[in-house]
Amino acid sequence: MLSKKLILGKNQEFFNRRIYSNTKSFNIRKDFDLFRQIRLVSISISSNIAEGFERNTDKEFIYFLYVARKHQLEKSVLNYIWRTI
Repeated sequence: MLSKKLILGKNQEFFNRRIYSNTKSFNIRKDFDLFRQIRLVSISISSNIAEGFERNTDKEFIYFLYVARKHQLEKSVLNYIWRTI
């Protein structure tokens, strides 16, 4: 169980670092709210996976994975919007 937590944590850490490093180059003046939302949704993805992992049942874990997936789709839409404005 500990090794799964370690792997999950490292993946989340890598994902969030990548989002933050990619958004450093954004022109913040372009749209600060959109910039902020992209960063917040990346944190939500990791948080939901971690919360689901700590739940007691597989059903609850799967629910939080679906929520994380929804946030991933939101991030994709936000990235698309960012590129097109």
